[in-house]
Amino acid sequence: MTYKIEVDPEARDQIRGLPPALLNALGEVMSMLELTPWHGAPFVAANPDGSVRQIVFGHGGTTVVVYMILEHQLRVDVLKVMWVG
Repeated sequence: MTYKIEVDPEARDQIRGLPPALLNALGEVMSMLELTPWHGAPFVAANPDGSVRQIVFGHGGTTVVVYMILEHQLRVDVLKVMWVG
C-alpha cells in the first residue's frame, strides 16, 4: 500500500529554503512517508498513537518534517519542514 504525499504551501516554501545538501535526505524521507509513515515519532509525546508525527534527519538532527497521516484516505500531509542551520 502506498500513501499519497501532499505538501502544504507553507511547507513548500520551507523546502525551498533548505540547503542543497539536505535535499537528498529529504527525498529519502518522502519515500519513507509513501510506504511507512507510521514509523515517524509522535509529534505530541502524550499522544503516542496520534496521526501527527515527525521525522528528524540531517547531520546532527538539524531538520524536522512534521506531517499528518490521513489513514482512511491513504494520504500524508506534510505540514512543516523546519531546519536549524
